Amino acid sequence: MRKVLLATTALVAMSVTAAHADISISGNYEWEYTQRDTGDTWGDDGNVNIKATNAADNGMTFTAVLSLEASATTATGNNTGASYIQADGDFGTIVLGDYDDSAATAMDGALGRNNDIESQVGFGGADTALSGIGADIIYMSPSISGFKIGVSKDLTDADADATDGKTDLGITYSIGGASVYYGTQDDERNMGVKGTMAGFTIAVGNKSTSGTTQKSNDIAVKYTLGNGMTVAAVSANGTTAAGVKVKASNVGASYAIVPGVKLGVESGKLDDANYTWIGVNMSF
Repeated sequence: MRKVLLATTALVAMSVTAAHADISISGNYEWEYTQRDTGDTWGDDGNVNIKATNAADNGMTFTAVLSLEASATTATGNNTGASYIQADGDFGTIVLGDYDDSAATAMDGALGRNNDIESQVGFGGADTALSGIGADIIYMSPSISGFKIGVSKDLTDADADATDGKTDLGITYSIGGASVYYGTQDDERNMGVKGTMAGFTIAVGNKSTSGTTQKSNDIAVKYTLGNGMTVAAVSANGTTAAGVKVKASNVGASYAIVPGVKLGVESGKLDDANYTWIGVNMSF
């Protein structure tokens, strides 16, 4: 009888707690195979996102997010990804916690690097993205006539991030099918311009670091067909802080087999190293 009472009490407590917020669960899993000059590898990557949302009477919305990452082929295995509280209102958005991103890197969709299929092996010294920080607090303004600004700070705490105390800033402006982005972090600066019309997209990005020879540029072309297929290509080149020239490129395609299930293929090169990638991604 005591066990029954304890179980009943636990269920009632869970029901009362859940009544304060709308709970949703989403995620995705991707299986992938990569063929390189150095050998063939397979991998996987997945996450489960648990989200609780509570709308206040004053129009504000509070959201708590916990993301669990899972992989059978990495040394770390299963671990916690992002975990944060987010407040949304007429003032914009405030994020407190581990967003697994920063304001600038969350807003840099106009860079060429973000408009290909997979970027499986990355771009090395030709990458136009900012180095990024482990942001603990983020503010993003509402869009005002297409203009939006975001700023994030990595607080000095006990985590393992080497970017404690650093700040980054992102600014975007969108009108019609065009968007412009500018970002900065310490001595790094980057910007991107993207235009989309009738399913066709062109995106151009640039990055530089003050006081060094580091600079990079990229351009991407993407076209989305009505049958659920997208084809894309990107070309990037750069110079590292040590003066080394780097080139990267890839071309690929993705196809929605059924809603939520996507097949992707990509072939590319980073300097003289070639690769071919194929992946299946299912979201839920």
